Amino acid sequence: MRSLILLLLLGHLGVQSWADANVYGTIESPNYPANYGNNEDATFPLEVDPGSRIKLNFTSFDLEPQSDCDYDYVKVFDSDGTTELVKLCGDSPFPYYISSGNKMTVVFHSDYSVTRKGFLATWSKVSGATSGVITSPNFPNTYPKNASQVIMVYVPTGKKISLTITDLNIEVKVTGTVEACGYDRLKIFDPIERLSALLDVCGWTKPTDPIVTEGNAMMVYFRSDAAIELQGFKATWKQI
Repeated sequence: MRSLILLLLLGHLGVQSWADANVYGTIESPNYPANYGNNEDATFPLEVDPGSRIKLNFTSFDLEPQSDCDYDYVKVFDSDGTTELVKLCGDSPFPYYISSGNKMTVVFHSDYSVTRKGFLATWSKVSGATSGVITSPNFPNTYPKNASQVIMVYVPTGKKISLTITDLNIEVKVTGTVEACGYDRLKIFDPIERLSALLDVCGWTKPTDPIVTEGNAMMVYFRSDAAIELQGFKATWKQI
């Protein structure tokens, strides 16, 4: 269910590639940058120092597309080895994923037909942050046209995330007397617990209360169209 929620907003031969408990590294699908083969399976266990977390960034991604990613896929598991952060296929993964602890496991699988280039990803050790700042592209300058930004925030299991928007200036679509976020918009999701957005906002009026997740993850999504560029947004988050 967790992977399905995140996607609607990502065998018999086990080939394992072990990464040292270091500070950074690279993983890739079999045969990359050539096409991976049929019926391939590869597992990449990643580990860094206790107290730190792992940031995984896909720099190239091209797998056979399918609505539920049941043919070829990449799965990313959190530090407990069982919590699925995401299941991915196609060619548009989110920019990066961060584990809640010092371990992460990446699993690749291909079925019996259709092969693609696969994936290349970098991973690095990051501090176990309990707070941070999120902004739109180029903030405090104007955001670019046709921007699409996804930021994932994770905290340890059992914790929640509270986000406060401190600056907001996003284009509004006005039809008569009705305002809507049909052009540019900021949406906040709790990708583990619910499909609907916690917040869907544009304009200049900031929410009066913090946005709080039910689970230990938050997805921040910002989109702009091909026309007006404004300052965008700035938000602070903290673990609670």
